[in-house]
Amino acid sequence: MYLKRINPIEMNLIEGPFEKFKSSWRLEEVDQNRTNLSFEMNYQMTNKILEMAFKKNLKIASESIVRAFKSRLS
Repeated sequence: MYLKRINPIEMNLIEGPFEKFKSSWRLEEVDQNRTNLSFEMNYQMTNKILEMAFKKNLKIASESIVRAFKSRLS
């Protein structure tokens, strides 16, 4: 099986509603026509009410971020 790892894209936010925020994009080229994309995020928010709202919409937001990223690759 052909699998080529591409250097990850790392992101750390230094201001905003997050006390801590770190994310990573990882791309693995499977073959000439397919690439696996993974997105990982670790965060802690300063406002607990905002954090509850964020968690409630996390799946939708994550899928939207991944879709936007994939559309840029096309």
